[in-house]
Amino acid sequence: IGNNALSHCDIKSLVIPSSVISIGAYAFVECQNLTTITIPNSVYKIASSAFTHCVNLSRVTIGDSLKVIENGTFSSCTFLHEVTFGEKVEKIESNAFEGCILLEQINISKNLTNIEISAFSGCRNIQIITVDEENPVYDSREDCNAIIETATNTLIVASLNTTIPTTVTKIGIGVYWNWY
Repeated sequence: IGNNALSHCDIKSLVIPSSVISIGAYAFVECQNLTTITIPNSVYKIASSAFTHCVNLSRVTIGDSLKVIENGTFSSCTFLHEVTFGEKVEKIESNAFEGCILLEQINISKNLTNIEISAFSGCRNIQIITVDEENPVYDSREDCNAIIETATNTLIVASLNTTIPTTVTKIGIGVYWNWY
């Protein structure tokens, strides 16, 4: 699916066919009526800002071939409540979910080992954060309901229910950005 291919479209629900292997930049930008997306295992690339400003998007399921969620991919999807990451997602770039103010839950698999600055900035409604115990880079120690970079003891993603452990020595950039 090419760059800007279906921007500003009137689609309500989208199941991307397994023949699709990539989604271009701004491919679905500002599709105001889009509520759900299912991205199949065949998709290995979603370019930056592909789904930016899909304000009614509430649920996204990402298949197992995608390794990187690029910059701004789902930014300003203000109604987004739920994202299911495929097991092969290794990296979430800056602002990937910026401004998803209704996002409620984040589950970090053992393979997700690179979360860039402000990946979840402005996501002020997060209730539950879990990190797979086998993740070599991040943890959610003491059931703190946050994502902590283990080696540096840096809090990088927080929730409404975060209890910051005494072992945390730094709060990362953008953790509490736009939480008013």
